[in-house]
Amino acid sequence: MLILKALILEKKILIFSLHSQACSNFILSLLSLLPGLLHFRFDTKNVCLYELSYRNDGFPLRIFDDDKRMLMLYFTIHNLDALKTKESYLIGTTNLLIKTHKNTQADMLVDVDKSTIEFKCEKFQKLLQLNSGEKKFI
Repeated sequence: MLILKALILEKKILIFSLHSQACSNFILSLLSLLPGLLHFRFDTKNVCLYELSYRNDGFPLRIFDDDKRMLMLYFTIHNLDALKTKESYLIGTTNLLIKTHKNTQADMLVDVDKSTIEFKCEKFQKLLQLNSGEKKFI
């Protein structure tokens, strides 16, 4: 739930795993928790109807819809300079250099292999604590 809340708050989230499939699957699973976020534009009548239904309800959330927010299932070191201009991101990588690089500046580091979450600062960790309404929702 902490990761989902950080995603909604548009924070910088780095997902790390030594296995690219585990990393990508984790990100896709996370995105599937938000209605319509995994909706890719296919040209079929049924998908267009779902898209219209989502838009009437205000979905999908516009988390990755402009140049200031980045979503990459597999992030390589060649894209490292692109992070300097991003306000938020959700990226996955298998590269230890990206995980430890100073330009990454992730608010949250999720290590899928170790099942750990690391925070940049304690203030951010406190922000993600669940309030009573969120606990009831879960």
